[in-house]
Amino acid sequence: MGETTLLTRGFKDSKGKFHPITQYKGVRSRRDTSTKTQGVRLQRQSQTTITPKFATDVSEKISRRFGRGTHSTGFFNIIDKYNAEHPQSQIDYSNSGLDGLDMTITEYTDEEVFHGSLRIWKVWIEKPENKPIKDIINKMQIEVDAYNKLTDEKYKKTNVFYRGTDMYEIDNYIDEGILGSDFDSDFDFVSLTMNPSQAKATFNEGVSIMYNADSIRNSGDANKVNYSMDFFPVLAVDFERGSDLGSLEPIRGKQNALFVDEQEIRVDKDMQITPKDITRITYYPDKIGYSTFIRYIEDPKLTRDFKAKTVNDKAWIMLNKTEIANALKKKLGDFGDGKILIDFESRMRFMEEFK
Repeated sequence: MGETTLLTRGFKDSKGKFHPITQYKGVRSRRDTSTKTQGVRLQRQSQTTITPKFATDVSEKISRRFGRGTHSTGFFNIIDKYNAEHPQSQIDYSNSGLDGLDMTITEYTDEEVFHGSLRIWKVWIEKPENKPIKDIINKMQIEVDAYNKLTDEKYKKTNVFYRGTDMYEIDNYIDEGILGSDFDSDFDFVSLTMNPSQAKATFNEGVSIMYNADSIRNSGDANKVNYSMDFFPVLAVDFERGSDLGSLEPIRGKQNALFVDEQEIRVDKDMQITPKDITRITYYPDKIGYSTFIRYIEDPKLTRDFKAKTVNDKAWIMLNKTEIANALKKKLGDFGDGKILIDFESRMRFMEEFK
C-alpha cells in the first residue's frame, strides 16, 4: 500500500505531549456514544450464578487502565500510568504506532493507517527498552483471560441477552423474520450484550430488547466475543465500505480488552427470530420523542387524541399509558404477547408494565 501516514486526532497537554481521543463504536448498533466515557461498573444479574465480585474485580480494573471515566480513552493511558509511576525511566511512545491504533476507523484510508500502525507497534513493543510495557501487557492478558472464563460461565447460565436499538428494528422481525436490520446489513452479525446497562444507556435509540438466551444459544448462530490485549480494527458506526466487512469485524472475531464491559454476543444477521425469542420490549418515549412515538404506533384514535391534548406531551402519554400499551401490542402482533414496558426516565420517573 506504500508509505503509511499516521493520523493524529486529539490534544496536547501543558507539556506538549499528544493525547489521541477516540469515540469507539462499542456494541454494533446505532448508538448514543455520549455515555461511553463514563466509568464502568457491570451489574450483576440475578439470573446467573456468577459471584458478586464479578462486577468489579476484573472488568472495572481492566477498563480503568485504558482510561475509562476520562475524556481520552485508549491504550496510551497504560503507558502514561507507567510513566507517572516511574518518572526517572519514562518511556517515549511517540513513534510506537499508537496514534494510528487508538482511533476509530471511519473510512478506508483509516484502515491503511491502522495496519501500518500495527506493523510499527509490533516492532516497537519488542525493543528491549520497552520491555516494561510488554510485561504490563502480558500481566493484563492474564486478567483478561480470567475475565473471558467468567463471561463463558455467564454466557452458559444467564437467562436473557439484551440489545439497544430503535423502534423500527422490531418491524424487521415482523416483516422479514430475521434478526438483522438494514443498518447491520454490511456486517455478518448483529450484536447483543449480556450487560443490561449497555443496552439501556449506551447505544439504544429509544428501545431495548430482552431475548430468550436459550433461543440465542441453541440457534447455532451466536458467538460470545472474547477480549485480548492485542489490537483489532474498531469501526465507527457510520463506517462505509463497498465490500464485505466480515474481514474487519468477523462474527467469531476477538475484540480489544478496552471493551470488556460490553460483554458482546455476535449473532448471525440472518438468524430466524420468532415471538418466543423475545422476552420483553422496553420503549423510552423520552428518548424517542413523544410525537414520534405516537406516530410510530399508527393508532388513529391515539393520533387524534394526541393532537387535541390539553396537557403537555409527557403528561398525556403517562395518562394514556394503558391505551398506548394495548395499541403497541396490536401493532406488534405475536411479538407483542410478551411484556411491553413503557419507561419514563426523568425526575418524575414512571414505569408501567403491560402483561
